[in-house]
Amino acid sequence: MEKLKKEIIEHLDTFPQRKFELETALNEIKTLTKQHIESETLYRQRMDPLVVFWEDSTRWGKISKRIFGGIVGFFLGMAVIVGTIIGFKEWIKK
Repeated sequence: MEKLKKEIIEHLDTFPQRKFELETALNEIKTLTKQHIESETLYRQRMDPLVVFWEDSTRWGKISKRIFGGIVGFFLGMAVIVGTIIGFKEWIKK
């Protein structure tokens, strides 16, 4: 029990120091993140507008290609289903 009491007291005694260390580490992370975002913004501002357009268009091109492919695939599937139903009705009539 005494050992546990001693460990708890030591833990509480070092708490303000550890709290300060954690706060400084968190502030460093925040400043590094802010610097990274600012440097990315400056990098994009200095780049040729065509390069920025190309990077954005290729990223959105990949996304739009998947969306467009899904829409086309859906309508092709519906056409096959409708064609099968119509063909089946015609086959029954004969």
